[in-house]
Amino acid sequence: MAESSSTTGSDNLQLSEVLEGAGANADGAAWLHFTYDAASDSTIVEMKSQADAGALTEAKVILAGVDLTALGSDSAIVSHLLSSWTSHAD
Repeated sequence: MAESSSTTGSDNLQLSEVLEGAGANADGAAWLHFTYDAASDSTIVEMKSQADAGALTEAKVILAGVDLTALGSDSAIVSHLLSSWTSHAD
């Protein structure tokens, strides 16, 4: 995951490579797991470097003020993010 040069110094995470890798997998959600913490009103994204069910979480990202789990399952969230990212990418 790379930081965009236009966002140096800000909190911007480029997930396109992770999402593309997840989308290439038969079960894209195996790479990413989403949970919602109502107490902090945050979505926690757990990222794995392998799609294996038993793979360890490599990184966690906390998205404050958003509930991505409202979109449905991990697979539904990944599909939504992929379609949203694709529609905004040049």
